[in-house]
Amino acid sequence: MRGTQLLRTNFEALPSQAKLAAYAVHVPKRTLMVNQDLANRIAKAYDWSYYKNGDILEMNPGFGLFTRAIWEVAKPRRHVLMEPHKKFIPIMEDFDAKTEGRIKYRSLEGYDWATYDKLIADGTIKPEHQSMEKVNDSLLLFASMPSGATGEALAVQFLCTLPRRNWIQKYGRVRMLIWMKTKSADRLLVGPGGHTRARPTIIAQACADMRVIASPKGAHMGAFNYDEATMKGVIETTPEDWRQRDEYTLVEFTPKEKPLFSSNFAEFDYILRNLFILRATAMEKSLRMLGSGSDSLIKCMPSGLDLSKPVNMYSVEELDQVTQAFSKWPFKPTELFERGWTSDREKDPKGESGIVKNIGRKK
Repeated sequence: MRGTQLLRTNFEALPSQAKLAAYAVHVPKRTLMVNQDLANRIAKAYDWSYYKNGDILEMNPGFGLFTRAIWEVAKPRRHVLMEPHKKFIPIMEDFDAKTEGRIKYRSLEGYDWATYDKLIADGTIKPEHQSMEKVNDSLLLFASMPSGATGEALAVQFLCTLPRRNWIQKYGRVRMLIWMKTKSADRLLVGPGGHTRARPTIIAQACADMRVIASPKGAHMGAFNYDEATMKGVIETTPEDWRQRDEYTLVEFTPKEKPLFSSNFAEFDYILRNLFILRATAMEKSLRMLGSGSDSLIKCMPSGLDLSKPVNMYSVEELDQVTQAFSKWPFKPTELFERGWTSDREKDPKGESGIVKNIGRKK
């Protein structure tokens, strides 16, 4: 079978795993699952009942393995597929036709902020503004990050919307299910003292409750001092489940009602960006790198903080204390974001430019 003929299959079946993997070679830089059985097991294990009257928004469905699996067990009110790659159009159109539009295909780019504005404006999805006291039950995001550093950068941008309450998070606590490289997941799960602990780690742990849904056997053992509660009931995956023959992990991010920090997020983020440049360096030495007059900043630190401890040993709450002292420092910078550091969403809060730093865009 050649070209799109491979994709023109019955809704209930797909070609073999080997054929899907061979076809997917022509879709570079995409995280593509080729094992329908794995998708089925994950879909059956997950509780979709919370979203029985809500919308599921799926980014980069590819062959639609999860789309099929979710439909079989949940029959959501509306399941919207954001799939820009032309090679998957026949599958996407088949979903739309055979479900009377309950699975809705849109040829839109999930890396583009403006995509979400369009889907809401034309009524394709109808998220409700809900109280922060509960997880929003009108919308669930299911996303596959692109491979490599691009995917990790995009995941971090998604996480940064949690404390800012923008993007889809302006509707309340919108849960996200995200496929990412296992090494990227490790960096988010790692506890104090881990050598990979960095800015994304702190933002994720401060703003969301994380749970690993599926992952390779024995994964995250290298995530030093991680929270074992995140690893209960994990479904095992293998490199053969993916076109790339690599290790991927599915993480559920449930936004917290309140972040674990009380500082202004712009200041908190500034502290993270600067101090984690030298993450294994003692806090006192790292603080001296914030600029002239840093001696007075060190004197302002709470007496309970151990400034001889490396930056990556600090908890979220301790970093919050550092930020609060920084906020009162008379010599703190008046401009917290240098060129290239602020996100497009901060420069363009309404999303009018519509580009997330061109992350993942095809040339």
